[in-house]
Amino acid sequence: MSLEKAKALLDAGELDEALAIGEDLLKQNPEDPLALFLNGQCLMRANRTGMAFNLFARSAELEPRAETYNAMGFCLNQEHQIKAAEGMFKKALSLKPDYALAMNNLCSMKVFVSEPEEAMIWGRKAIAAKPGWTDPLYNMSLAHLMQGNWKEGWRGYELGLGRDTARGLKRNYNNDGGPDDWDGAPGKSVVIYGEQGIGDEIMFASMLPDAIKDCKRVILDCDSRLESLFRRSFPSLTIYGTRFKKEISWPLQEKFDAKCAIGSLGQFYRNKDEDFPGKPYLVADPERRIQWRALLDSLPGKKKVGIAWTGGTPFNFEKRRSLKLEDLLPILKTPDIDFVSLQYKDPTIEIAEFQAKHGIKIHHWARASESKNYDDVAALVAELDCIVSVCTSAVHLSGALGIKAHVLTPSRPMWRYQLKGKDMPFYSCHQLHRQMGTDWNTAIESVQKAIVHD
Repeated sequence: MSLEKAKALLDAGELDEALAIGEDLLKQNPEDPLALFLNGQCLMRANRTGMAFNLFARSAELEPRAETYNAMGFCLNQEHQIKAAEGMFKKALSLKPDYALAMNNLCSMKVFVSEPEEAMIWGRKAIAAKPGWTDPLYNMSLAHLMQGNWKEGWRGYELGLGRDTARGLKRNYNNDGGPDDWDGAPGKSVVIYGEQGIGDEIMFASMLPDAIKDCKRVILDCDSRLESLFRRSFPSLTIYGTRFKKEISWPLQEKFDAKCAIGSLGQFYRNKDEDFPGKPYLVADPERRIQWRALLDSLPGKKKVGIAWTGGTPFNFEKRRSLKLEDLLPILKTPDIDFVSLQYKDPTIEIAEFQAKHGIKIHHWARASESKNYDDVAALVAELDCIVSVCTSAVHLSGALGIKAHVLTPSRPMWRYQLKGKDMPFYSCHQLHRQMGTDWNTAIESVQKAIVHD
């Protein structure tokens, strides 16, 4: 069993097979730095970054290599240990000054800690070290978008397509990989397909009306949870909720000229601030709205306010984007307001503990916020006076419906929320309340005052 064979399996994505060879190599020599590195790579690819880091660390002790320190930096970055990760990347560069991969990792890291100018510096260095490499251009595009440099940002944003991270893989709709990507030319029949999280799919759907005007026909391949909501909102579209299905038959029955990822519409329709209309574009189900209106009217408070306090996953800054109900006490003790949970994961234990401690009731109706059909939660949100939310899909849903959101925005936000200001480009009805450093108190106080006067 050779190291070369294990590397080939790793490159092909056969992680279990590569790891089996790596383990055999370590049985033969537990102190083999290259075998330790290989096993670390397998675990890192499987998102087991804690174990991977320790294998890389031992490998580096035995044989210091730039590649190993770079891998350690990647693991630390995934665990949001930013300063330690930066130190590892720079240690890799001290051993190998022209190491483009470490430069690009620094570029990516600077984007996700919302330091776009630093990201641009490292991105340019990576390109100079490895001319023609597109990965730094994608990372630099996020830095541009974060600063509102829309045209430059969308140009590089296209380069994120086709990767299994970032924007996700391109969708193909026949066996030979076609049709071609849409170039924005009018008069064509185009398949537009969803990408990234459900909030992103809702946000980018704001550009569907633009595409409808330009295209002869639009077919939308979306998340199944959005299918009925999108059908009502965009009645001229042909819609299939098959985004995550590997085997689909409808392309054999449809005729179309091109395909386009929904986020790629930005390069055609959102190249300057004035291009963002900020108008609502989703239509909630009228019958469901009547039902929720009746239930909300049965509650004693004068205002009905939705609230979402956690968002994201461990791999896209869940800690940065999430709070606890206890943190929001200054908001939740505001009198004469009924608060309604918009949590998509069951929060009933936390809600019960909070009520037992403070005597404040938060209503959670799982048939809405936990539903696999976004029509259910959309109808509820459409009947609320406003929402209070961290950066999660509730922000995009409310904006698309034209319901005001007070958004608790971290001091290091994702590009969608920009670096400064109170406004969110995609939604004119939203107000951003920004965290100050690591302190949420000022933002929470600002939200409390705002919902009283709304």
